[in-house]
Amino acid sequence: TFSKSIDDASSVGGSGGGVAQNYLDLQAERGLSAFDVRHRLLLSHTYEFPFGERHRYLNRGGGLARILGDWQVSGNAQLQSGVPYTARVLGNVSNNTGIGAYGSQRADATGVPAGLPAS
Repeated sequence: TFSKSIDDASSVGGSGGGVAQNYLDLQAERGLSAFDVRHRLLLSHTYEFPFGERHRYLNRGGGLARILGDWQVSGNAQLQSGVPYTARVLGNVSNNTGIGAYGSQRADATGVPAGLPAS
């Protein structure tokens, strides 16, 4: 499956209760969902052993056919491209809610390396 989930209300950890960082600019809240997984492959299989009635081996009845006959093994696997992750800053460092350290803020990610100047 190829997908991309975008919303404006995902919460970190899926527990709900997200608060807008700036209620005057709700478009800035739009971004990748907390549960966004881009690529997912699901595999499943079932194998029926060839023993017992209607099968190749032990098909004439008897105690051994009753014990070993009509067994199946099945399984599944899920492969996906990473785990959804949201970088965040704990506490409201900028105090933009006006009530002190409440909630969390998204990390300021610009893609620009944050190198320190040489001293």
